[in-house]
Amino acid sequence: MWLKRRELISAVCGMFLSSRSHCAPKPNAEFLSDVRQKFQVPALVAACVQGGKLVFVGATGVCKQGSDEPVTSGDAFHIGSCTKAMTATMLAMLVEQGKLAWDMSI
Repeated sequence: MWLKRRELISAVCGMFLSSRSHCAPKPNAEFLSDVRQKFQVPALVAACVQGGKLVFVGATGVCKQGSDEPVTSGDAFHIGSCTKAMTATMLAMLVEQGKLAWDMSI
């Protein structure tokens, strides 16, 4: 289960955080549904921000495996230890932009 989560997080981060200037590939509901089905998870919610503006938000799947209740972009998700990977990704983006360096102290 952990490997599947890590792969899904990597895939989503790679697709939606891969470029500073645009989301790649262009996000849409069908694309998000395809990603959810590929990784066999009950639900997936994602967003894309360009230039500080929200350009896409989407939700696909169900609130609970075996349920018919659709998930929405407003539903709460338990992300557990995923914040470590998200923080590392954001820091890497700041290093790439020259705003931070890997050898800096916080």
